[in-house]
Amino acid sequence: MNDHDEETLASLQQANDQLMAKNHALVKALSRATQEMTKTKAQLNQLAGPPMTFATMVRVHSAKTDEQGVQHASAEVAAGARRMIVPIAANLQASRLEPGRTVLLNENMVVVSQLDTDTLGAVRSVRQVCDDGRLLVADGGGNVTLVRCSGTLAKQAISAGDRVNVDASLRFALSLVPPENDDDLVLEEVPDVTFADIGGLDEQIERIRDAVQMPFQHRELFERYDLKPPKGVLLYGPPGNGKTLIAKAVANALAEGTDAGSGVFLSVKGPELLNKFVGESERLIRMIFKRARERAADGKPVIVFIDEIDTIGKSRDGGRFGGNDEREQTLNQLLTEMDGFDGSKGVVILAATNRPDSLDPALLRPGRFDRRIPVELPDLKGREEILKVHAKKIKIADSVRFDEIAKAAAGASGAELANIVNEAALRAVRDGRKFATQADFEESIEVVIAGYQKKNRVLSNKEKLIVAYHEIGHALVAAKQTESAPVHKITIIPRTSGALGYTMQVDDGDHYLMTKEELANKIATFTGGRAAEELIFHSITTGASNDIEQATKLARAMISRYGMSEDFDMVAMENVTNQYLGGDSSLSCSFETQTLLDKKVVELVRMEHQKALKILQDNIGKLHELAKYLYEHETITGEEFMKILNAPVQVPTVVAESESNTKSENNAESENSTEADADTSSGKVNLQK
Repeated sequence: MNDHDEETLASLQQANDQLMAKNHALVKALSRATQEMTKTKAQLNQLAGPPMTFATMVRVHSAKTDEQGVQHASAEVAAGARRMIVPIAANLQASRLEPGRTVLLNENMVVVSQLDTDTLGAVRSVRQVCDDGRLLVADGGGNVTLVRCSGTLAKQAISAGDRVNVDASLRFALSLVPPENDDDLVLEEVPDVTFADIGGLDEQIERIRDAVQMPFQHRELFERYDLKPPKGVLLYGPPGNGKTLIAKAVANALAEGTDAGSGVFLSVKGPELLNKFVGESERLIRMIFKRARERAADGKPVIVFIDEIDTIGKSRDGGRFGGNDEREQTLNQLLTEMDGFDGSKGVVILAATNRPDSLDPALLRPGRFDRRIPVELPDLKGREEILKVHAKKIKIADSVRFDEIAKAAAGASGAELANIVNEAALRAVRDGRKFATQADFEESIEVVIAGYQKKNRVLSNKEKLIVAYHEIGHALVAAKQTESAPVHKITIIPRTSGALGYTMQVDDGDHYLMTKEELANKIATFTGGRAAEELIFHSITTGASNDIEQATKLARAMISRYGMSEDFDMVAMENVTNQYLGGDSSLSCSFETQTLLDKKVVELVRMEHQKALKILQDNIGKLHELAKYLYEHETITGEEFMKILNAPVQVPTVVAESESNTKSENNAESENSTEADADTSSGKVNLQK
């Protein structure tokens, strides 16, 4: 080793000694800092009480992100009136904390998780409360976990048997689940409704008897030939047509036809099965089916009726919710329970919905809901039977003709027909009569559809004259077309629905198909009111708003849905969903095609509008004569209308005088304006919904 190497080795040794001295100084400084921190923490704990050994829930007040949208390492949270800056765990810094979101702080005051405000967490049953305050909780499968109480929960008294909401990490119990009486949720009863109390649903009753009542009352026959009764029956259709009544009547019929002497009807509504706590909805499903099996084991036929099943049975396609969504977990539990029982053991599932197209295919497959029975709007005979059933509860005159009332109430549901009977009885009581007459029923139809007469709305002479010509325009165009429903009544008495008048057309019977000519005639009838205003007053009003809406809707359906256009032939341009709830339509074509479609709709409505103008011009004398009669009498029947229409033309002079007097009167007095949304149309025609 030469002198140069010795010098290098000495310098390295000296540098190493210096580094060791600095390291020793840093260790001593760190030790002193740790001692000071421990001392300070002890002092704080002495002042603030025992150290925090539990988690707590707080709200995010503000959380900032950088220009790239990356979450900062800290956030400002609020606990009551107090605010503080707390660090965010590394695994949460990739996700964004929104203001107002509930987060969980651990014992070191670090944000460790964010909670879903709609679904707070999994529900667990408390098995044991430990001496140190921790809880031994168990899920529905018996799996136990030891958790700590959150800050809010630690102040509450907890005992074994209580249910708590646990966070997603299964480390902390966040809150107590309020006790819920399952007996209030699931209604158990023996219904007193019989099939004799239901009218107009003979076909549906026959189908459900074959599917439900026969397997229960003829079990030996089914066992002998190894026949499998259906597990579930789905009732679907528009609201207010008796789906729940049918289910109750079936349960009553089963009770009467069995040796047990009583049947069980378990009724639950779909929305009540959804719970904000994770796992609670599945528990309720399990509880319902468990109770059904217990009742069936006693030899009693059991009907489990789930109303509004679309709430929990919506289709899982389209990515609307993921695999951990509470709604999907509830549906999965329902599917599992329906697979876990045998229909021959005395339990059958009935469900009702207004949205069958939204149900999951797995729910509708054979083996679950084997039978699907539509409960549609009643036909003419059905409406008559429903009216007779409800009329048994009131006193009516011998002259009441239910067939005429049923014709006038075309398109009404069972609930609306019941309301019509009730309104007729109320009108008879108000008038001091002991029984309802034909006039009471006819007026009650108009009350249900158009509202009560608005007697405090006084129209000026000019407005009254405009409304009279408007309604006669509708009626005259309808009467002069060959394929159009006959006019039943015309009135210019305002109604509470906003209508200043309306023209009622009533078909002789039910029609299930409409030709292109019939639809075009309806559009012409809708435009007849505006055409009369243009022809007589050379001006237009807001009264045709509903006419325009109905004519446009019908013209668009003719072209986009019914294939009644040569340009598009038999190509569907529009899809309709929720047909039993009014129908939601959406176009399924390109923007260019939509533009062309709009042009064709305008052309069709304009053509029928010109047709209505031509009819009124050719019958201008009758237009004046009928408008004069309606102006004077305010309401005319269909017979009166046709009698004047078929009589020789008489030149009315009063109308012209009334119009001139109206002009001078309106120049001298301030004119009462109509509402912007006033409907003087025949949009209420045929009572079609």
